[in-house]
This record gives sequence, C-alpha cells and structure tokens, in this order.
Amino acid sequence: MQSIEAEALHRLRPGKTKLKTPNTSPRRTASGPVEGAIRERITEGSVLDTPSGTATFEVETISSECIVLLLGKGRHRTPIPWECLEGVPAFVEGQGKVRISGTGYSSDVDPNSLDGYLKHFVSRATAGWVAALLEKAGVLEIDRSERPASVKLAREARH
Repeated sequence: MQSIEAEALHRLRPGKTKLKTPNTSPRRTASGPVEGAIRERITEGSVLDTPSGTATFEVETISSECIVLLLGKGRHRTPIPWECLEGVPAFVEGQGKVRISGTGYSSDVDPNSLDGYLKHFVSRATAGWVAALLEKAGVLEIDRSERPASVKLAREARH
C-alpha cells in the first residue's frame, strides 16, 4: 500500500515514482542544501505566513522524497519533490532577482518567474507558498516592496 505522499506525487509524475516509507527522523542526513535548511528550521505542523501576510499554510509532512504543504482555504495537499526545491537557488541565482509570479492563478506562465520554474514540477500555483517556505528556511529573501513581489538568494545561501 502506497503512502498518501506517494499517491499524491504519483499523480504529478505518473509511472515514474517509487517512494520509500517517509523518513522524518531529524538525524537523517539531508540529500541537498535546501532540504537540509528546511529540516533545520521547519518541522511538520509548522504554520507559515504567505508572502502577503494575509493567510497561512501548513507543512504537513517532511519525507525522504518530498515536502507536503497544505495550501489555501481548502488546505489542499500539495507534495513538492526535493529535486524541485533543490533547483530553486540555481534558478534564482542565474537571474539575480526573480518575480514570484506575475500571472496570479492564470494558466499563462512566465517562464522567468518562480512560478514558471515550479510549474515544471507541480501543476498547481505554489510560488508564493514556496517562496515563504524557502524564506523561513533561510534560502530566499522576499522583496515585498513591489507588486508582484520578487525573491533573491538569501545572503547565507549565496556562494
């Protein structure tokens, strides 16, 4: 029987997902720097603010394959694979400053935005929540002074 995370991730990448039982032990060696930063600063059950500060979301599960966020008023289960999150710093660093999104919930995607990058992995609009998650983990800084908001690498995450 597959775990709930496996079933959800399988829907995102059918036929390519074989997940192990989630390992949420804090002693587990992280597979990458983003996962390590998240595990160091965020725990299952953490409630975080959206970039606008008008709503919250929850970290439901941190497994060996993904992190599962509960998003929106409906608390929609959204697994985000580590491979996706590990690629965010390189994507942002390559551009210096990246808009979180510019299209809202439209199906039109700006490929140069964080939303555009994330849509390669997750079909749902997740950019604001992922930006807030990675800010809390010390990976990104959010510039909320303009609309749409943008992100850059946090000082501690720069090479």
